[in-house]
Amino acid sequence: MGTSREEQFFSEAEASLPLLGQERTVEGVFEGMLQQRLRLKTNLQLAEWLGG
Repeated sequence: MGTSREEQFFSEAEASLPLLGQERTVEGVFEGMLQQRLRLKTNLQLAEWLGG
C-alpha cells in the first residue's frame, strides 16, 4: 500500500465487497466482485447477458 488513492480504493472495495476481508490485493477485489456477481445473479434470478 503506497498512496492515499490505493488506501481509498481498497477501503471502498472492502465496504462494498464484504467477502474481501483482509486480502487487500487487486486479485482479492476481483474475486470479491465475482462472488458478489454470483450472489446477485442467484438472489435476483437474473439470466446471463451475453451482450450484443
